[in-house]
Amino acid sequence: MEKGVSKYWTPKQEKVFTQMVASSQTFAERDLVMSIRDLLKYDLRTKEGKKAIARGRLRLAVANDEDLEELAALQVGLENKERIEKGMTREELLPLQEARVEVLKNLRAKIRHRGIKKGELEIEEGSVG
Repeated sequence: MEKGVSKYWTPKQEKVFTQMVASSQTFAERDLVMSIRDLLKYDLRTKEGKKAIARGRLRLAVANDEDLEELAALQVGLENKERIEKGMTREELLPLQEARVEVLKNLRAKIRHRGIKKGELEIEEGSVG
């Protein structure tokens, strides 16, 4: 068992998530799949888990405005799935999406200002991440 990896993480799950990341067509889909994978795969209190968190911050730091708009649309859509199924319109979702874009832009600015140290992203030789 790899240090920092959940004892429940299996090679089959690794393969499934690798395929899901490869088949993701947008930044938002990739980010969502990678974030879920990291939550399931790593004990986030460990060094490897903290590196996974840093990689997630790096994804946001390098995202452009279009990427953040995609991510906001996906997040708002998932959070309001039931309301959408009951007839909530795109016009009603738009203010929620615009607000989420601003939150993501502010988060990106904070991450960029704080920076991400190389050591936060490094993985020891021989480990998988």
